[in-house]
Amino acid sequence: MTATNAVQVRTLALADLTEADLEASRAVLSDAERQRADRFVFPASRSEYIAAHGLVRQMLGDLVGCAPADLVFAVAKEGGKPFLTDPPGAGIDFSLSHATGMVACAVGFGCAVGIDLEPLDRRVSLGIARRFFAADEYAWLTGLAEDAQPAAFLHLWTLKEAVAKAVGLGIQLGFDAFSVRPDPPRLEVPPPGSGTGWRLEQWQPGPGHVAALAVLERL
Repeated sequence: MTATNAVQVRTLALADLTEADLEASRAVLSDAERQRADRFVFPASRSEYIAAHGLVRQMLGDLVGCAPADLVFAVAKEGGKPFLTDPPGAGIDFSLSHATGMVACAVGFGCAVGIDLEPLDRRVSLGIARRFFAADEYAWLTGLAEDAQPAAFLHLWTLKEAVAKAVGLGIQLGFDAFSVRPDPPRLEVPPPGSGTGWRLEQWQPGPGHVAALAVLERL
């Protein structure tokens, strides 16, 4: 993956992973990552964390020609986006997500990336949209038939999460500071100061999940 603005995406269903697969992923994690994994109360959440962080290490290791266990990451500030420091990862950006039963990772070269997953059976509240979404998004959402609103909410949410992750601020960006639409996935109003070189994609990596990818070109 050496082309300018190249992106690689992988998703994994936890049901497809064996205990041996999870142990192999755990083996390449750092001590800090293993300690964090062990703090999860629920085994399923622990497995999702291990699978997601093992996946990003495998993808980055393949890209830079380094053993996944030897990769070293840092964060510029608390709550900020991790980046690769050893070996130096100039031009490389990555994002991961894990939701009930599935994990996803996106790696970008020459661009910023954000990825998000949600289970389609997640319970949703339009009160969250009213409080946190942009006004035009809430109006669009509540204008749909009532039975279409839960899925539409999740499509908006994953797109917004993906954009916020690509910017590098997550929900600290402020979800009302920009506006998206699904079908086709697009930005109606880009995040402040982010420019216009955005590409959004959305798909179902399995029958029970929706995923979104945001790519911001670095011109």
